[in-house]
Amino acid sequence: MTTGWRLADKQSWPAKFGYDDPVFAKTMCWVRVLTDRGFAPARARRRWRRPARSRSYPE
Repeated sequence: MTTGWRLADKQSWPAKFGYDDPVFAKTMCWVRVLTDRGFAPARARRRWRRPARSRSYPE
């Protein structure tokens, strides 16, 4: 089953993206409901770590 939604009007160098399509919005709401009910995994939070500092030791 498909919704018929397309990301863009053309594959290369698109002029219009389909994020404002009501079908896309309804589908994303449905995915959110699945997450809220526990049927789909929640979005993982990324934990960014600072890069390790290079330590310079006296010679």
